[in-house]
Formats: sequence, C-alpha cells, structure tokens
Amino acid sequence: MTTLPPPGWYPDPTASAPGPKRWWDGGTWTEHVEASPAPVIAPVSSYDWGAEVSRYGEPEPKNRREFDDSLYVYVPSRSGTVSVWLIALAPIVSLLWAALIIVVIAATQSAFLMIIAALLWPLANLAWAVRDKRRLSQFGFLTPAQWAWIFLGPLAYLIARYVRTRKEAGIGKAPLVTYLAINGAFVVLSVALTLLAPTLVTPYMADVVETEIAQQELARTGIAYTVDCPESGDYFSTTEWHTCTVVDPATGAIGTTTAIFSTNAARPYSYTEPVFD
Repeated sequence: MTTLPPPGWYPDPTASAPGPKRWWDGGTWTEHVEASPAPVIAPVSSYDWGAEVSRYGEPEPKNRREFDDSLYVYVPSRSGTVSVWLIALAPIVSLLWAALIIVVIAATQSAFLMIIAALLWPLANLAWAVRDKRRLSQFGFLTPAQWAWIFLGPLAYLIARYVRTRKEAGIGKAPLVTYLAINGAFVVLSVALTLLAPTLVTPYMADVVETEIAQQELARTGIAYTVDCPESGDYFSTTEWHTCTVVDPATGAIGTTTAIFSTNAARPYSYTEPVFD
C-alpha cells in the first residue's frame, strides 16, 4: 500500500515551469494555488557606490574630455561708439567745421580765432580717439588700438582699430568702410567736376566772367571802361586769344582789347591797351 504525502503546499505538477505551489489535501490536488511572493528590491539608500568603485575601479567614459575654464573668454559683441563715427565722418565734419570757421573769422577779422580754429580740429580728433579707446575697453576689448594712431590721420587710426577689434571679436569694420566710401565719393566727384566743368559753363556764363575780369584789369589804367566780350569761344583754352569790345565812358569811343594768356595763376589773362578807331 502506497503512503501518500501529508497535506501541504507542494510544487504544482501541472505547471510547465517552476511556479507557485498548489495545495495537496492528502489525497488529491485542490484548486488553491499559493500566490507568488513579490520580488524584494533593495532600496537605493542601501547601494554602496564606494564598494562598487573599490571592487571595479573608477569608470572611465568614452570620449571623455577635460575642460579648462581658462579657455573660455568673453567676446565683445559691440564696437561702435559716437567718437569713432565722428572720426569716420571726418571728411564731412571737417567741411562743416571749415565753413563755420570761415564765417566766424569773416565776421570778427580776428587772427587769434584763426589760430585757435587751426588747433581745435586736431585736438578734437585726439579727444575722440582717446574716448573711443576707453569705450572699447568698457565693452570688453583687451587690447584696443592706441589713440596715438590718430596723429597719423583718421585713416591710420581706423585701420589700427579694425585690426584689433577684428582679432578679438570679428567686428568693427563699419567705420573704416564708411571713411573710405566718403573719401572715394569725394575723389569721384572732384574728377567729374574737373572733366565736366568746361561743358557745364555755358558760353553766356563764360562771357559774363570774361567781361568782369576784363573790366577789372582795364580799371588798373585809371579809366572805368565798359567791356563787352563775345558769347562764343573757348574761355578755358590757353591758346585762343579773346577780343572784347571796349567803350570809353568819357568820349563814347568804341575800341577793342585782346586777352593774352599768362602763366600767372593769380592773373591768368592780361589785356592789351584798348585800341579805338
């Protein structure tokens, strides 16, 4: 006679893999199955990182890089100042300054003011350069251009300034480009006026100019002749002779005078004594 095991929890013979236990009542298997206990997870606080390091060593991530904080520097993002733009606009500002000085001197006839005006312009440029260097330092530039470059002129200072700002921050070319553009425009305008002046002055305008010059020159004789020059002819030529009509105000006699070109820049033309019929 076979002895059966006593009642209790035994491995379930119907399970395909080891699993929960089933209740044996001493004669047969019942429907009661023992619930599987939940897995026990160690709390995070119980993890010993020090023991892990002592066992396996300090981990070394791939592509690990060491960073040096000294390699990170502040890069300025601003370089424009009021002072540098006054220097960049020097061609225009100097014209306005000269016009103001001419008006003041013409009104006062003061030699002292003329000397002061001659000194103020370079001093103003120097003050602008000093102020600009100070502002660049405030913006974060470590080695801004020295203000002494202004003694060589605005262009020299602007070039030196751009070299430094470009090296440190890659910016600062606008004032230099503006200065070059203004000077280039002045050169083009001067050449254009030189080439177009003869065509812009009409024969009538040249006639008026020639007449006024002739009257002034003949007035040196002591007689205020009335002069009338022709409305044709190349008054800018150094080879053509100009013959003008002369009227004696005392007798009403009509004569002529001839303009003779000379190399004297102050008096490019001289006039012959009037010849009357």
